[in-house]
Amino acid sequence: MKAAEAMDMIEAAEAMLKANKNDIEEEQLSKMKDQTKAVKDSVQKLMDHVFGKEDDRQGITDSPERSVTSYLYSPYRHIGSSLGAPAETEKTLIGLAREKSNEAIGMINDFFAEDWPAYVEMMESVQLSPFKTFDKVEMK
Repeated sequence: MKAAEAMDMIEAAEAMLKANKNDIEEEQLSKMKDQTKAVKDSVQKLMDHVFGKEDDRQGITDSPERSVTSYLYSPYRHIGSSLGAPAETEKTLIGLAREKSNEAIGMINDFFAEDWPAYVEMMESVQLSPFKTFDKVEMK
């Protein structure tokens, strides 16, 4: 699934950010703090968009913003509870899931085409880079 492939890229970027933080000396960290925070915020925003924001409220809660995962789960839930072939509702939900997945993949591709290379270049300039580049995920 292309959405899973794109999210694997985001999770790998997050792991690289966490690993790299431990290798940066305090002096170097202060110079790169703003760029690192901006990239972390971008990665978190993408993860929130796909998986939903973490909610620390107790009890049954509902988020006003639907995540891409919720759009992917909706047709699965409808089709799984149906006895017949997919009807218009299920087909509409599948189309919406595809649309939201492609939107998220586009956002992730934009991040890795625009923001990530500049950050990697900055980190490589101080010889601390465990980073790699990512190939674009092709949408259907």
